[in-house]
Amino acid sequence: MQKNNLKHFFHLHFLVLIAGFTAILGELITNSSEVIVWHRMLIGSALLGLYMLASNRSFKIDFKLFLKYSFLGLVISLHWITFFEAIEQSNISVTLAMFSTAAFFTSFIEPIFYKRSIVYYEVILGFLVVCGIFMIFNAEFQYLKGIVLGLISAFLASLFSVLNGLMVKENSAVTISFFEFISGVFFISIFLIFNNEISSVTLIGCGTAYHSCLMAKYWFEELTSLDVNVDIASEFRYRKNRFKKNSLYVFVSQSGETAD
Repeated sequence: MQKNNLKHFFHLHFLVLIAGFTAILGELITNSSEVIVWHRMLIGSALLGLYMLASNRSFKIDFKLFLKYSFLGLVISLHWITFFEAIEQSNISVTLAMFSTAAFFTSFIEPIFYKRSIVYYEVILGFLVVCGIFMIFNAEFQYLKGIVLGLISAFLASLFSVLNGLMVKENSAVTISFFEFISGVFFISIFLIFNNEISSVTLIGCGTAYHSCLMAKYWFEELTSLDVNVDIASEFRYRKNRFKKNSLYVFVSQSGETAD
């Protein structure tokens, strides 16, 4: 038991270290918060997908579970977006200080979902953290927007952690994270399209997937004012200047026998 607690102790401190470096990198990257998170989740989902393929893990899950993972993907997306935006509106120190209030939120959220009594010393310790932060930043009104965004980010982080803890009982952490990241990429892509941060969309596929892209082209043009192009995957690889700035590229693939 002692060794297990020590392992979790080091694990926790390692996560805190990662959070610190994440904030620093977020400050250095000049892209918008949404674009940063979009790339982060896209890279994460790609790496997890490759790991699942290498370890022969199944991508099939129950539809209800998929909806739950999609919701969690939205929650973690909003957490990261508000986290990086808080850094943009204030600074790293303020954002990480607000992030420390996650323990206070968790002391209330966890008993609700785990159906247990509130542990009052957790509430008291979390409240002391909040009081300490209030005393430090009492006069820092120029950082008010960053403080509010930081608090929202901390709340979303607590909500995600608690709900994710419940999901781990039903599936592996790798599979859950993969679908959460994929869902996050989808939701942020929709936001970027309707927020006019994407100027064009290119849909790429072969065979039936190509015809699906042709149908999707009409949907995009009906719902948005974007310039939508469709290309055959076998030809797209030979294009010069294939990838353009502020453009979304969607690669569509269909595998297996289906009733078309």
